Amino acid sequence: MPALLLNSVATVILKMVDSYGVTMNSASWLEAFKDGSIVVCTFLLASFIPKLGYRKSLVVGVLLEIGGCVIMATHPSITTARIFFAMVGTSFAFIKVSVYSSVGLITTNENEHASFMLLLEGFFITGFFLIFWLFGFMMKYSSWVNTYWLLAIACCVGLLLLLITPMDESALTISSKQKVHEKPGFIEMFRLLKYLAVLVFLFMAFSYVFIEQGLTTWLPTYDKYVLHIVDRYSVEIASLFAGGLVIGRITGAFVMKYLNWHKVLMWCMAGAIVVLVISIYMSSLLPKHVATPLHSWSSFPLVAYLIPVMGILLGPIYPTLCSSILSSQPVRLQSSMSALIVITSALGGTIGSKIVGTLFGLFGGLTAIKVPIFPLVLLLVLILPYYYMLQKFKKTAR
Repeated sequence: MPALLLNSVATVILKMVDSYGVTMNSASWLEAFKDGSIVVCTFLLASFIPKLGYRKSLVVGVLLEIGGCVIMATHPSITTARIFFAMVGTSFAFIKVSVYSSVGLITTNENEHASFMLLLEGFFITGFFLIFWLFGFMMKYSSWVNTYWLLAIACCVGLLLLLITPMDESALTISSKQKVHEKPGFIEMFRLLKYLAVLVFLFMAFSYVFIEQGLTTWLPTYDKYVLHIVDRYSVEIASLFAGGLVIGRITGAFVMKYLNWHKVLMWCMAGAIVVLVISIYMSSLLPKHVATPLHSWSSFPLVAYLIPVMGILLGPIYPTLCSSILSSQPVRLQSSMSALIVITSALGGTIGSKIVGTLFGLFGGLTAIKVPIFPLVLLLVLILPYYYMLQKFKKTAR
């Protein structure tokens, strides 16, 4: 559910600009409300979540999601959209830190950790894929706002399943003596920043989310204003990019069991750069204006289907990078590291979406879509040095 709700920002931005008279620059701030709440809450909750327990943290997160859906469904406006994404961001902080921190408890080695993370992120990103189609369906047969009633019902079902499903948290039990000497989570977070491998990883994680969120948030708008695709289909065809991410992550989960992860990521990054450059070139050949927006799958330009290919190549990058840093340190530090990952990713998403949105409004979609090339090149340059830094970090962090 977090993926469904978080990625509804793309459709909300499109509808706020198209139907509510909100400027692109103003609409792009919705990403800041979502990711800003993630940053603040993750920092504050870094040491609190393990003490509260993962089940209770998940319950709090789902309750926030239900409340946000009801607010958005009953009073749709730019103000309630801001409140909604702040609530969803807070919910995500509870859920992601809990889930990421628990992976180290159920895996036994680096390859298994990387494979599990890829599967986990694959299922997460499936929500990104489904939400576009759900909104497209509701736009055709009802109203886009009514989508949030369906999401609220789904959250209620998820809450019920969470309450009745057994969850063994005995591995998280800390003795009273250990609690006395336990350092607050935010202190452990700052201590991790003294390692060069951690700093390079955080920059790479920031860069990746900058790319992914900048593209995911603005693809429906890009499809409408640059590729001239009608509203409903612009949302649905943007989902193909999320579908590509799903394929990339689930496929990567199996590939990582047999191949060295950093070599796989190098090929993925290089391929993504090539596909993005070709997509930009093909988009530039399209007419700037059309008499009638395109409204059938057979009439869409080839580039509309090429951009999702980049999703397949980008898919394995983020979860593999996260796995590499988490599996290189003891379980006791993974909660703090997970918090750093969530904070950095949220900042990358906000800044990426904001920059792409601002450039979209000022110079048009063709200029905005060029922005992800630069962080992609940086990732490709850094991956090999990071791999060798990580080998040294493993010896010092244990």
